[in-house]
Amino acid sequence: IRVRNKQRSEELLMDVKDKPNTQQRETEDDLERLLQLARVPSHADIVARRRPVVMPTRGGVKDFRPDGTARQSNKLEAFHEASRVLFTEEHVANKKSLSIAEWKDDEGYAEVKIAKGSCWRWMGRSVRGQLTVWPEEALFLLETGHLELYYHGLPLPVQQGFHLLTKGGLTAMEHQVYSMLVRAGLIVYRSSKR
Repeated sequence: IRVRNKQRSEELLMDVKDKPNTQQRETEDDLERLLQLARVPSHADIVARRRPVVMPTRGGVKDFRPDGTARQSNKLEAFHEASRVLFTEEHVANKKSLSIAEWKDDEGYAEVKIAKGSCWRWMGRSVRGQLTVWPEEALFLLETGHLELYYHGLPLPVQQGFHLLTKGGLTAMEHQVYSMLVRAGLIVYRSSKR
């Protein structure tokens, strides 16, 4: 539940405080907790809570085969832990360039409700007159902060979006390759099925 209007939330709090009953204190405490949870954090709040993040290192000599050493296992575990920390970090997106889409489980794509930004010149396709994106496109835009993806009316964070979109047939490797190619400046389309 999100209370978007501060004046309305204060009115609700005053209504609860004005009603005399034996559970008034419990109700006030519950409402205070609800208002605290419903408050959308500002940019300053997010920056204040942010932990120092160490970016996972990329590059160097690639280990082609597992050699079973503790050194290799420790390096891989440190890389995966740093990646997990980055996935759980809160991100601030600019609403002026944030597109909105709803994930359709039955069809296997996201239906774009509001398209903002220049990426739509080369991303997405039209299905029955509606702009849609494949799972790899939706996940890439979600990760880069250009898309707010909804599922059953609720916005998805990046971590849940990654889980939802990869369980539908998109593998992590396919997503990684797609992201790398798009970040390199290539326009990537799915091949036609024969």
